Amino acid sequence: MRNLKCAAIPPASGLSNAYAGYAVLYRQDSYSTGQRRMPAKHFLDTNVLIYAVAKNDPRTSKAEALLASGSMVSIQSLNELVSVARRKLGMPWKEVIEFVDLICILCPDPVPTTLDTHKGALAIAERYGYSIYDALVAAAALESGAKTLYSEDLQDGQIINRQLTIRNPFR
Repeated sequence: MRNLKCAAIPPASGLSNAYAGYAVLYRQDSYSTGQRRMPAKHFLDTNVLIYAVAKNDPRTSKAEALLASGSMVSIQSLNELVSVARRKLGMPWKEVIEFVDLICILCPDPVPTTLDTHKGALAIAERYGYSIYDALVAAAALESGAKTLYSEDLQDGQIINRQLTIRNPFR
C-alpha cells in the first residue's frame, strides 16, 4: 500500500464506508516522483483522528483536511483510535483496520513509543500537568520534529519545551 500515489478511495472500490469522507481523503506529494517527502511540520492528537472517522460531526471536514495534509501521528494515537472506534463508535474490525491503514498511507512512519519517548513523556507530564497519555503524544510530536500539535484536548497556545505549540484546530 505504501506505493500508492494518493489515498483517494473511490466509492465504487468495494471497501466499506469506514469513515465519513473516505472518497475525498488524499494527499498529493512527492511519492509520484519516487522521492521521500520532508517531515511534516504538524502532529495530530488522537481526537483529530477520531473526528476524521466520525459521522455527522461538524469537526469531520477539518480533521480530514489535517489528516490529508501530510501530518505525523504516533503509535499511541493509533492504539487510542482503535480503542475508541471499537468501544465508543461501535465500528466493526474491518472498518477500523481500513481506516488505520489509510492513516498509515497519509501519515507514513508513525512515531513509536520507545523508552526515550516514555522518559520524555514523564518529564512533560510532571512539568505541564498532563496525563501520561497526553504527554506521550506530546513527546512523540517533539521526537518527530513537528512544530505544531493539533489537539482539542490540550491547552491551546501552550508551548512545550520551547519547541512545540499546541493548537486547537476546531476553534
